[in-house]
Amino acid sequence: MNLKKLFVLLAACVFATFALAGCGGSNSASSGSGSSAKVLKVGSSIDFAPFEFQDEGQKDYQGFDMDLIRAIGKEMGYDVEIQNIGFDGLIPALQAKNIDVIISGMTINDERKENVSFSDPYYQSGLTMVVRSDEQAIKSFQDLKGHKVAVQIGTTSAEAVIETDEDNIINDSNPLWTLKPSELKDEDYKKFYRDLYPMSDEPLFWIHLNVDYPFHLTGILYFPKVKSNIELNKNKIQLYSNQVYVTDSVEGIVPDFLTLLHGVLDSPDIPLNVSRSYLQSDSNVKKISTYITKKVSDRLQSIFKNDRKQFEEKWNDLKIFINYGMLTQEDFYDRAKDFALFTDTDGKCYTFEEYQKLIKDNQTDKDGNLIYLYANHKDEQFSYIEAAKNKGYNVLLMDGQLDIAVVSMLEQKFEKSRFTRVDSDVIDNLIIKEDKKGETLETGKQEALSVVFKSQLPKLEKVEFNITAQALGENSSPVMITQSEYMRRMKEMANIQAGMSFYGEMPDMFNLVLNSDHKLVKEVLADEEKECDSVIAPIQQEMDDVDKRRNELKDKQKGKKDEEISTAEKDEVNGLDQKWEELKTKKDEVFAGYAAKNKVVRQLIDLALLQNGMLKGEALNNFVKRSIELI
Repeated sequence: MNLKKLFVLLAACVFATFALAGCGGSNSASSGSGSSAKVLKVGSSIDFAPFEFQDEGQKDYQGFDMDLIRAIGKEMGYDVEIQNIGFDGLIPALQAKNIDVIISGMTINDERKENVSFSDPYYQSGLTMVVRSDEQAIKSFQDLKGHKVAVQIGTTSAEAVIETDEDNIINDSNPLWTLKPSELKDEDYKKFYRDLYPMSDEPLFWIHLNVDYPFHLTGILYFPKVKSNIELNKNKIQLYSNQVYVTDSVEGIVPDFLTLLHGVLDSPDIPLNVSRSYLQSDSNVKKISTYITKKVSDRLQSIFKNDRKQFEEKWNDLKIFINYGMLTQEDFYDRAKDFALFTDTDGKCYTFEEYQKLIKDNQTDKDGNLIYLYANHKDEQFSYIEAAKNKGYNVLLMDGQLDIAVVSMLEQKFEKSRFTRVDSDVIDNLIIKEDKKGETLETGKQEALSVVFKSQLPKLEKVEFNITAQALGENSSPVMITQSEYMRRMKEMANIQAGMSFYGEMPDMFNLVLNSDHKLVKEVLADEEKECDSVIAPIQQEMDDVDKRRNELKDKQKGKKDEEISTAEKDEVNGLDQKWEELKTKKDEVFAGYAAKNKVVRQLIDLALLQNGMLKGEALNNFVKRSIELI
């Protein structure tokens, strides 16, 4: 058998809801608002020397394909970012728009051409079968029947083993799924799983399917440990018809979220050698899909009801699976809402209903909205979590791959409820119980503090700060950094959802909140007034005079058409505007000069940045030096 392996460059797949994402055509392969660099995200399976490989001790990937794609990127004016992805995960990663292009040794076939666009092939290679030197019986692919074969999933090798002249019938007259559950022990199921997936962790649990009306279906479905990349965990179910292998791509046969399960399905009601579109429209296939969904939800419900402790112990492994189901399948959400769990920062688990009852009394705002506080990183947001706990609030831990999407979904499902991350505002503003009129600094002092602190902020790429002063109490932190819930969530969604790239390109907007009640902030303000007032006062007086004259002219011009205003008056207004800006700059320079000499200002800023993981490089080194000096 002379099988050829064609080396091609793949552009992204075209779906009704996606734009073509080929070289230079992807939304992700674009420049940021503050950067001239354009990035081409490339996927490859770095295990095929001399085309793509990584030598020991070398950082960059090597090989002909790597040189080629870098040359293509250079010609296009793009920086090339290469990601090492398992071969069977390349096309799913492209479909999910995690990458813009694939470069790898991949055979062009009709099924793949339905999903991706290929370049012209630029290399052909043969396919070789390797056996032990003492093996004499295996001369062709047909001789492999009844033998264990090692292949790379999703490759030509795997297809060649399957596509023999004879049906690829499983090498067991009575495979495990055809037996009765009463005849089997747990070890039998585990051994079968190890045979199917020798490199995988032990499954969480399994479901043995056996139904003969209104359709015929047998099989064993396993719940694997799925903690990260969804796409890489799909298509691990083998589909058979009367023990004859059909496919390991079961989209359309089972709902999308159930493709995360592993195992075997066998049904004579699923015909061989038909298109996916036919399978999706077949009535028996639809019944099978509904049945499997019900069996899965019933199994999860049963474990939760009968052994909640075990369910909670396995929740971190089940979470992504259940969340994916709730996000993509409405009827599954209706079933799962009774056993899906919240986990708080203390590790305690609650059903949705239990948690609502827990926080109802203390976390309802003045408008009757139930506020769900959450963190996505216990260590990085520790101080914010502690501040919330000190108020008697409970904080959820939402650190999963799909949690941002789940938060948005639950806000639509729950009545009068809102999810807010603990670092989105100062603690007193997270859950507003009543309208309050807090003490505020007069405008001049607010401006002085804002300029003083802003002048000492280190320059961070694509990060902007807004400086505010609030009365937070003497015992509260002197300074803290917050980020708007809305803007942060939009940027996070931009990373996982097509069509939101606009938000992803925007700079991160943070609030640096100064506690005007804290003695250190008061000292900075008092010291600033002592050092700067004599210089600032005449500048401010001149600015007030400019403002007065400017307002007089503008009042005089009210109701007049542009052509009725003399050129001299227009020139005077423009001159006053320019003068005011010059004076404002001069005043800001006085504040900045004072701030540069004040170690407390820089120390407070760096403490806030350090607390949020934003103090790095030279700024971190300077902070350490000042800290030593202050000891």
